[in-house]
Amino acid sequence: MIMVNYDYSIVDASKQQVLFQIGTKGSGKSSFGELVCSTLYSFGWTVLDLWASDNLENAFWCISQKCKDKPEVTDCDCYRRIPITMLAPEYILYDQNRVDAFNDRYFSREPLVEIVKLPRPTATANSTINRRIQEIFRDTVLHCRDHRRVLVFNPKMFPDEKDAFRTLEVLIRKLGDIAYHDFNRLEPEDCNPPKKSRSEMTNFEKCRDKMIVLIRECGEIAPSSRLKTDQSGQPVLVKKALLQFIRKVRHYQISLCTDFQNMMDVESSIRSQCDQWTLRRITKRLAGEEWSWLFKQIDDTRKRIAQDYGGGVKGYVRADKWFPKIEELKQNQAYVIYSNDHVRLWNVGMPPFHHKKPFEKWEKITGIEFDFDESVLTAKGVQEEGKTTDKIIFSLCFEKRNPKNGKRWDFDKIRDYLADEQENGNLTWNVPFKNMKVDTFRANYRRWSKKYEGDGK
Repeated sequence: MIMVNYDYSIVDASKQQVLFQIGTKGSGKSSFGELVCSTLYSFGWTVLDLWASDNLENAFWCISQKCKDKPEVTDCDCYRRIPITMLAPEYILYDQNRVDAFNDRYFSREPLVEIVKLPRPTATANSTINRRIQEIFRDTVLHCRDHRRVLVFNPKMFPDEKDAFRTLEVLIRKLGDIAYHDFNRLEPEDCNPPKKSRSEMTNFEKCRDKMIVLIRECGEIAPSSRLKTDQSGQPVLVKKALLQFIRKVRHYQISLCTDFQNMMDVESSIRSQCDQWTLRRITKRLAGEEWSWLFKQIDDTRKRIAQDYGGGVKGYVRADKWFPKIEELKQNQAYVIYSNDHVRLWNVGMPPFHHKKPFEKWEKITGIEFDFDESVLTAKGVQEEGKTTDKIIFSLCFEKRNPKNGKRWDFDKIRDYLADEQENGNLTWNVPFKNMKVDTFRANYRRWSKKYEGDGK
């Protein structure tokens, strides 16, 4: 159970909010985020589950083991399945018959699993390919809203780490535009059929303009400057996009729910944007100095309660019940800290779908397996190397200036050709060719010629 829309509740389904969870590994951060988002989903919100561990943890929305009906299961209350749409790179391989077989296994208005392929992103921010990714993303988000599906992005679907982070950056940068143009408040007269007042509208109609983004383990994509969590260094792109996004979520009217294990894992400029904190079980060391006041406040309150009951065992039993230590919180307990620093202890449940256990594999449960086109992954090119060198640029120019057949190209024509290639994402360079004067381009060519050919002509 989760409290909604009270003066002090866990989540408010009527407004935008930024919710952060912190706790040790296994304390229930991920399941709590799922509970929050599934609750808002039931109110008609659109849910985008955009990051999780690379084990398809966030694809379990479509799984139910009917644990609610199994008395022996105490760590899951699943009883329903929620359809998902999974984003994947265009080079992913899978058997559609297996997807259909899983979807046919259960009666549902919507297929439980859909897979949408995205082109491979480029390092050029506004390239044609990246804009195409954003167009597909927008169409998919609107499809998920209208068909009550959860959008899922998981790094497991992207074996190339650069592709995962670059794609996520491209998607995050599109969220504000989608919210502004497509997530508008629905008025009673705009409903089908028209309603006389908002009280007659369904939850979905009232919340048609509401969206929440769920990001687990935020430290992986927005690490503090003292950390490096990957091999490619690409999270810096996502961190910049996420920071820009989180500073504007109030204007976008998009809610954000995220979690991390250590306060120092995430950039402070991102942490400072939080409206409401939820603390699961965590030690003072991991919580850091930022939460020392809360540990002290709870310790003082516990002592006062114990003294009120004689200072003996009975007093501390009461203290454990009303104000347990943060480092000893049970799996179903959480402290919620509101924007005015009011603190309240809540008993929280589990999401209505199956929460992944460490030993479970989504592919085994669904029968859907993924592979990847190795010829694409191992292909040499700009998208893998990330940057086109001066030597490659010079080689392209030299071929146009000294063709084996045909007419010699002028510098302005070569510059325009390179500008088109750059715009389409086929090459990456630190300066836009379309903004470069012909004289500057000619001077660059002569400099490269001296360096690589020894001929300035």
